Amino acid sequence: MTLDLDSNSSRSLMALLLTIILFLTGLASSSGGPTIAFKPADNILIDCGAKSSAKTPEGRGFKSDSETVQFIEAKDHIQISAPPSDKLPSPLYLTARIFRQEAIYKFHMTQPGWHWVRLHFFAFPNDKFDLQQATFSVLTEKYVLIHNFKLSNNNNNDSQTVLQKEYLVNITDAQFSLSFNQ
Repeated sequence: MTLDLDSNSSRSLMALLLTIILFLTGLASSSGGPTIAFKPADNILIDCGAKSSAKTPEGRGFKSDSETVQFIEAKDHIQISAPPSDKLPSPLYLTARIFRQEAIYKFHMTQPGWHWVRLHFFAFPNDKFDLQQATFSVLTEKYVLIHNFKLSNNNNNDSQTVLQKEYLVNITDAQFSLSFNQ
């Protein structure tokens, strides 16, 4: 399938609007005892579009595209970035990976059960791609998480809005796939 990449044809552009952060974690039970730092068995943090790993202000480490190449099947690899900004809550929102065709992340899961999938979006200005108008869907093997999503429809007319989508998914197989497509 051939897609027109003209910045005016937003329907043909599949984009991971800045950052897709996958936080796959099992649920911890609260026993009321002393608090111990929880480290999930399946904890995959990706800063899409990043050329190097990054840390959040809280100290969580996110891997770059080159460090997570074993997880993704994609025909194209377009990385874009924006200059640093004090208005953003994290440096993770300064990079994006653009997909013009379907891209599938495949993760080996060590612990079956309930996991969080968190997707973070921010459409920073870019000369080649209009991230505000990019339309895409996100699916697992069993569920549609996002269908025909466009950030401009979800940001209350504020182009500087950071958007987070969070899902609790029961992963019962050893492999979990997350597909991004038009």
